[in-house]
Amino acid sequence: MSDKIWYSETDIQEIELEMNYRDLELNTPYHITLPANDITEEGISYINQWFFETIYNYDGRRRAKFPGWWRWKWLITKSAHKYVGTMPKRISKWAYKNYNIRLTPTELAEVGTLTKTHTIEDADYVFDITSTPPTWIKGDFGDPDSCYFGINIDAQDVLQSLNATALRIFQPNPITKVIDRHIAQTMWLCHKQEKVVTLATTQFGCSCEGCRETLKSNWQLEKLHGQYIWWGGVPIYKTTPALTGWGRCWVVPHETNLVIFNAYGKYQLFALARILATLLGLSYRPIGVKGNDESLWINISHMRSGGSYGNGYIIGEYEAITNAANIEFDCSAAIYEDTFL
Repeated sequence: MSDKIWYSETDIQEIELEMNYRDLELNTPYHITLPANDITEEGISYINQWFFETIYNYDGRRRAKFPGWWRWKWLITKSAHKYVGTMPKRISKWAYKNYNIRLTPTELAEVGTLTKTHTIEDADYVFDITSTPPTWIKGDFGDPDSCYFGINIDAQDVLQSLNATALRIFQPNPITKVIDRHIAQTMWLCHKQEKVVTLATTQFGCSCEGCRETLKSNWQLEKLHGQYIWWGGVPIYKTTPALTGWGRCWVVPHETNLVIFNAYGKYQLFALARILATLLGLSYRPIGVKGNDESLWINISHMRSGGSYGNGYIIGEYEAITNAANIEFDCSAAIYEDTFL
C-alpha cells in the first residue's frame, strides 16, 4: 500500500443499509459496520471436513456434504428452505433429514465451538465506489502485482465496456502537522479549549478550568480526544486521521446481480462480497468468472465445467443466485442491460 492520502476522516459518510448500489455516490468514502454472523472461508472448509468425517464414522459408505444453497452464517432467522436457528441446530436437522443420523450433544457442541471460533466479529470498514478505468496508480490499493497496470493494461478498457466499478477499501492513518515551532516548554495544548495554555504547576497539569489531564513524563505521547500532543520540548505536534488505500476489487453488473473479482490488499473477495451484500441487503456466494477471450484476466483460475474460470463472488437476491455457478463476460462490448439493482 502507498501513503497517498485520498480523503480525510471528516469526509466519511455514514450509510444506510439495504440501499441500491446505484444510489451510492462515486468517490465518496462511506463507513459501514458488519455484524458478527458470517463464517470465514477457513471456517467453512473446517466445518465441511468435520461433517464429512462425522457422517463417515457413522456410515463409511456415505459421502456427506452440504448443498450449494447452504447459508454459511452462525444464525439464520428466516430461510426459504426452512433451515433456521444456529449452525449446530441446522446441521443436526440436515444430518437427520438427509442421512438419518442423529448427532449427539457432544458432536453438536463440537461443531458449535468450531463454528463460533470462525465466526467473524463485528468489523468496521471505510470504502468508496469509483468508476473505471482506474485513476490510481499501481500499488495504491495493495495491487503492485496487478497486470491491469502492466502487461494487461488493455483490460482497463474492457472493464469500462462492462460498466465496471471498483470497490476500494481505506485505512485510517495519522497525519502529523506542527502546530507551533516556537512554543515554550511551559506551554500545553488544551484539548477542550483547543488552544495553547500555560501550565498551572510544575506537575505537568493543565491550567484550564476542569482539565486535570497529566503526563507521567516530559516525553510521553498522550492521546487527548483524537489529538496527539508531544510536550516537553519544541515543536508541539497535532495529528489528524487521513485515509490511505488498503485494498480493492472490480465490480461488474450481471443481469440483476453484481459480480466481483480480482481482490488485492488486506481484504480478499470473501470480505468484500460480505461488505456489498450487507450494504445492499442481499446474499452472496462464490462463482467461477471468465471472459470470452483472453483480454480479461481473472485471478486464480480453476478448471470447472465449461473450461478454466477464475475466482469471483456473485451478490444478489438469494433465490436468484442459489444455483449460480459460472459466468462468462462478453469482452467485445457492453452487452448487459441497464437493469442491475
